[in-house]
Amino acid sequence: MKKILNVNQKLRLVPEDVLEITQGIITSIGAEKFGVMLENEETAQKFFNKEIEVLLSTQNYLLKFKTIPSYIKGSVLYIDYTSEYHKIQRREYSRVNLTLPVKCLSLKNNVSFDAEAVNLSGGGMLISSEIELNEGDLVDVKIEIRKNKFIDAVFEVLRIKQYSENNMYLTAGIFKKISNTDRITIVQLCFKRQLELRCKGFNCTTVNLSNSDGGEHY
Repeated sequence: MKKILNVNQKLRLVPEDVLEITQGIITSIGAEKFGVMLENEETAQKFFNKEIEVLLSTQNYLLKFKTIPSYIKGSVLYIDYTSEYHKIQRREYSRVNLTLPVKCLSLKNNVSFDAEAVNLSGGGMLISSEIELNEGDLVDVKIEIRKNKFIDAVFEVLRIKQYSENNMYLTAGIFKKISNTDRITIVQLCFKRQLELRCKGFNCTTVNLSNSDGGEHY
């Protein structure tokens, strides 16, 4: 596990109640523990000696594991290495249905347009818009996940379907380029949405991002 950690690498700490997800930065990598600096000492105290889930994004997967930080120094928590962790491959990202506004800019013809995300995962999304795109098109997207909070990514179009009754297009694709921090933010958003749905008695689906043509199933 130590081999995949780097100083200045960002990660997220998720408390058991999933109410206050916090970002931290790895400040040291020791023989038995690694240090994670949080915003301040008060924030660090909230996670000290309590079971938390650590989320760490790499280029190919999301690493997550549970731990109980047993040592603290100021705003730095020290976390033990563990051999019990789970790698979530891109094909395992959960997809949830939601509605989010998306600002789009086609990189093919520099056309700007508005769209709406109708479902979302850490690996891609399905958008609805009046604009017909083509397979393979790249689109700069700005997803508003909450008021004045945006996720920036490059979206690659995989499939398009037109609905004649309202002249709208459903476009499925993957995130060709997205920061690790933004990908983790989306995964957390989907996770919280899943919990809300389960409380209401609904089921969530999981998408496969590794089908025969390298795309996402919708």
